[in-house]
Amino acid sequence: MKTRLDPAQHHKTKNRKGFMHPITEIGNRFIFFSKNESPTVDMGCAYGNTVIAALDAGAKNVIACDIEKEHLSILNDQLDESEKQNVIFKQGALPNDFDFTKESIAGIHASLVLPYLSENELDQSLHNFYQWLKPNGKLFILSYSIFIKELINQQFEDEYKRRCNAGWKWPGYLENANEYSYTDGVRNEHDASSFPLALHYFAVDILVSALTNLGFIIEFSDYLDGEKNSAVEETWYDGREFIGVIARKPSR
Repeated sequence: MKTRLDPAQHHKTKNRKGFMHPITEIGNRFIFFSKNESPTVDMGCAYGNTVIAALDAGAKNVIACDIEKEHLSILNDQLDESEKQNVIFKQGALPNDFDFTKESIAGIHASLVLPYLSENELDQSLHNFYQWLKPNGKLFILSYSIFIKELINQQFEDEYKRRCNAGWKWPGYLENANEYSYTDGVRNEHDASSFPLALHYFAVDILVSALTNLGFIIEFSDYLDGEKNSAVEETWYDGREFIGVIARKPSR
């Protein structure tokens, strides 16, 4: 057995796109799904803790996708030769670097990927997910909500309300999160070196509405407790720090 990164720890990414978290509630649902359905995609897999767990559970055809070549190399180094036979590695960025055949994918796991997409990138990526999925294929999303601790301030609340009232499709996209992501006037120290300036935060109804408009059937949608799902401690607020969504493409 190859030496593996500790799956119970946070592992900082190589490209300022946060951390690879321990596996969440949504990740576990994707892993269970992957045991019997293939191929599945782990989009933004980082160092591959969900990929490895899916293989351990019996998945036979997992496509590991990440923007960072070094992440995929570290994942590859953690796998035995027999495990590598069940993994395809693809480097690239959403929405334009992946070209999966229409209706060829059984399931897509997008954990903490959406926060790093602009409004246009997000629209195109969600459209791509829908196109790639087979009928009855499922999309598993975990993302940061607007209720993380650093956004609990009057400045963000007022701006978010203004955007909603103005009819913005994606009111939680912040081109410069430093302007809003403060707690008691102090930027959370882990953000400066771990996250880009532009970040996207979500409310459940906003994300569900966009997915429904694309044609998805929502099987699960809710806020998830960040502490119970291994969010970094600085984000903990009231148990709504994450958003989890499982959406299914209808059968024909």
